Amino acid sequence: MNKKIEKKDGLLKIDLTFDEKEFQAALNKAEINLAKEVVVPGYRKGHAPLDLVKKYLNSNRLSDEIINNFLKSADKEFTSTKLYEQYKILNIRPEVNVSKFEEKETDISITYLLSPEVIKLGDYKGIKSDIAEKKITDKDVEEELKNLAKENEELVSVDREAKLNDTANIDFVGYLNGKAFDGGEGKSFDLVLGSNHFVPGFEEQLVGHKAGDKFEIKVTMPENYPDELANKETVFKVTINSIKEGQVPEINDEFATTLTGDYVSKNLAELKEKVKNKLVENAQKEYINQKANDYLLKCRDSSTYEIADKYVDMIVEDRLASERQRVENQGLTLEEYLKLVKMDFESFKADIRNNALAEIKNGLVYDAITTAENIPAITNADIEKQIGLPISAFTNQYSSYLKMQKLNDNQIANEIRRYLNSVATNLIQQRVIDKILILNGDKKEETVDKKENKEKSTEKKAASEKKTAAAKKTTKKVDAEGEKEDK
Repeated sequence: MNKKIEKKDGLLKIDLTFDEKEFQAALNKAEINLAKEVVVPGYRKGHAPLDLVKKYLNSNRLSDEIINNFLKSADKEFTSTKLYEQYKILNIRPEVNVSKFEEKETDISITYLLSPEVIKLGDYKGIKSDIAEKKITDKDVEEELKNLAKENEELVSVDREAKLNDTANIDFVGYLNGKAFDGGEGKSFDLVLGSNHFVPGFEEQLVGHKAGDKFEIKVTMPENYPDELANKETVFKVTINSIKEGQVPEINDEFATTLTGDYVSKNLAELKEKVKNKLVENAQKEYINQKANDYLLKCRDSSTYEIADKYVDMIVEDRLASERQRVENQGLTLEEYLKLVKMDFESFKADIRNNALAEIKNGLVYDAITTAENIPAITNADIEKQIGLPISAFTNQYSSYLKMQKLNDNQIANEIRRYLNSVATNLIQQRVIDKILILNGDKKEETVDKKENKEKSTEKKAASEKKTAAAKKTTKKVDAEGEKEDK
């Protein structure tokens, strides 16, 4: 057996040539093996003379058996020479092609799918980034105060005609040719006028009506609706239950004292200072995150890879199947969904492929930098610290939850494995990001001692706070018992 090995584009192709002697050996073995299954008149199954059995053998079945024998002998040789260990062969059935099948010479090619890999890792040290840190201005502070006020807006009922931006609470029923249609009915529905939540023309016709009004609205349904409604004129019978307008609190000292969390303040001046500090903190985090992302993208784009098209195709088909299932769960076909979002299938598929390819490359870059920089692997202790529970306790709790979701044992095991793997992946990726920031001068590297002291300090602080809280609870209990005795 002669062989020629070629590794290219994420595939391992092995061309095999078998000579006449090897063909004869494979043929003899095939005949003996198939003879056990052949029934010859006058003989028990598998007991007829081989020369007689040969006359009853199916030629196609015999050819297949000969090829199988060739493949088995090739696999045996590859295993003994540790060929498989030299390459990252995926556990997927290889493609077999027989280009020549003759007694004097048989040519067979076997093509294996390989795991994607980085051939040359791009630069990730000393990279220049054009990302600039956002400078927080007084205008930014004022805008954030307006956002806080808007978040604390209250809806108040008003006795007047509805205007745009009001919230109308309505009952409605939609009719097509005088008959109510599915999905066209609602009770006590809060609709913000001007939000474009409903079909075009609907919300505008509520403007000018008051609470208690009952009336009809005529609208033409959009073309991207199901065929029975698309471009059809429909009538909605509407009742307005109430009209509410949003009242945004005035930004003053009183407003400042109503906030909670990070923005607890005694007056507006203190609130402004806290808002500015928070914006600066967020801007710094965003700046560092953007720089890290910029470094990784530049490294990714300057790296070279070997990724088989077939590997990407498999991921795309899997995701397409998931998307079909997702939209079918919503009562639509994928074709109907794409029509609603005004997208053709080829563009949709291309987007999935581009995203899949980007994800594969991202993962390869993370792995390559992890190896190049000897970044420590994630341990169970790391995972337990991240999730705040021993893995065994987490598994028990999560299993109970998933059982309530009607998942079987196999699904539960897969879901737990998927979640823990995602935690480990996020942790290692964060280590890579931290390393890149250090290598590019955006972050200082902590020594092991300093890191351990920091962790001990955090744990000590948490323990102290817990002890203080327990002491306060005990004091309250003693005070309460003392009051009870006094009474």
